[in-house]
Amino acid sequence: MMKKILLSNLVLASTLLTACGGGSSGDSVTTSDGTTVTSNGGTLTGGVSKLPATVNLTCKSSNTFKGETEDMTMITESGAEGSLEARCNDNDFSVKQGVPSLNIKAAKVVDYWFCTDANNKDALHGFMHTQDLTKGTMQSIWSNGGKAYIKCDYSYKSPLPSTISSDSSIEDLLDYGIDQDPNAQNCTYSTADQNSAVSCSDTGLDRWVIGTNATFTDDNGGVHKLSEKTTWITTKH
Repeated sequence: MMKKILLSNLVLASTLLTACGGGSSGDSVTTSDGTTVTSNGGTLTGGVSKLPATVNLTCKSSNTFKGETEDMTMITESGAEGSLEARCNDNDFSVKQGVPSLNIKAAKVVDYWFCTDANNKDALHGFMHTQDLTKGTMQSIWSNGGKAYIKCDYSYKSPLPSTISSDSSIEDLLDYGIDQDPNAQNCTYSTADQNSAVSCSDTGLDRWVIGTNATFTDDNGGVHKLSEKTTWITTKH
């Protein structure tokens, strides 16, 4: 599940970073997929300055990969509330035992991908996708140093109501919006912040975090939440 989210976010981030290059000028730029992004002539609201809050992350595992000049530690965490549970050994989610299925009538999913330095964890650079699956809408915001830099809206056909009963049906609902590959609408970027753009490959940005938070509401009004987060930390020798 996390691999799909990571790849999706990397592709979208790469697309918009291409738009932010030195070739942009005037009141609009064109992304690598041909989308025209217009400037609002000032700053944008909605920038992310800290990682989203999660439910209690009851599952946690850590692996360190040794290198010649630096080591990479990957920390995977997840948790769930309501009638959902995080399965630590399988790194996925399921409906709790004794609950055959949940009929979901409303859902919100937030996917995020950020890089930052270890000494200033709130100086975030990256993407957040906020989806309302009930309406079939998504808003994506690219932030640099906590300030919004590019903002786009998307729309697609709502998948709800939908029944979840297994890890695969939960994953399908979490990934639904991004899997639709919707066309960007109402995109705008901030010329005021253009020169402050930071690439995640810059020296000193040694921490990458990707994650998903979701809230599902069933047809009886029950609320069920889940969170998953993976952090990569680079440590030089």
